[in-house]
Amino acid sequence: MFWAVPTGVFTSVFGEISRRYDGLNPDLVARLPHEQVMTIGAVAASMLIMWGFAIRSLVVEGKLRRAERLARTAEAEQRERETISDRIEKLTASLVDSRKLIDELAAEVQARTEALQKLKEETEETRRLAEMDKEAAEAVRKAMAREIQETRRQLERGALRQQLVFFVLGSLVVAIPIGVIGNFVFEWIK
Repeated sequence: MFWAVPTGVFTSVFGEISRRYDGLNPDLVARLPHEQVMTIGAVAASMLIMWGFAIRSLVVEGKLRRAERLARTAEAEQRERETISDRIEKLTASLVDSRKLIDELAAEVQARTEALQKLKEETEETRRLAEMDKEAAEAVRKAMAREIQETRRQLERGALRQQLVFFVLGSLVVAIPIGVIGNFVFEWIK
């Protein structure tokens, strides 16, 4: 045990003192040299502190064991309350959740695989363009630039038309009826 060594030291120190001075009566303690009295006091104080820590550790250990025992008891009671059907329902719910997660992961893997395939195709296209001679590559670049410019113009025209339609519809459908209603309410309030 952890207190055996200090107890042995304590016993040997006091044993030596009692052999030298025939016990520890007050008259003999008064005749002891100051250093030995201080040593005895220090050893006694150390022993008290050590025993205090030992008792405290035993108390803490007891509380921990009790808490563990209570936790095990609570778990056992919970298991007893659960029926087989409850456990099967929990297992089924877990399996459904797992299946959903697997489906999501499979969709993600598929999407990433498609993106990787697309990148590979673009890389191959870029490699083929790089292998063309400079004149052909310049012609291809210009053709692509014209096509991109034309597409951009079409998109801009479509967006302008859409904004114009929204403006007209907003004016006719929202602004004019609100103005008419406002005039009617103003006339009615007068």
